[in-house]
Amino acid sequence: MKTIELKNLIVIVISFLGVIFFGYIWLSKTYNDSKNYNFLNNNFGQFSFAFFLTLFLYRFMKIFNKENFFPIIIIIFLLATFITYFAEKILLWPSMIVFLISIPLYFCRKYLKIS
Repeated sequence: MKTIELKNLIVIVISFLGVIFFGYIWLSKTYNDSKNYNFLNNNFGQFSFAFFLTLFLYRFMKIFNKENFFPIIIIIFLLATFITYFAEKILLWPSMIVFLISIPLYFCRKYLKIS
């Protein structure tokens, strides 16, 4: 039992560091050398940030046995992506892909042996 708790703690720490690192890569103008850097064109940073954010949120909720709220949070993120698209005409498609893939994976986790 302690090994599973340690594994979950390590995954949470790594995913939190991934959120910080890829958020920095995605949003930082100093990380990128171009003067007219537009962070919305950094699709790798968006995808990685969204992936590590969903992983961190799921594992963090799992500690408190609240993973039932995970689909609700993903739907809220999807709605925020659609609102951003309709309000600003900016489609964050890498984040949308991560959120859309995470919903079926959440419901199939029992069959996929995802702990």
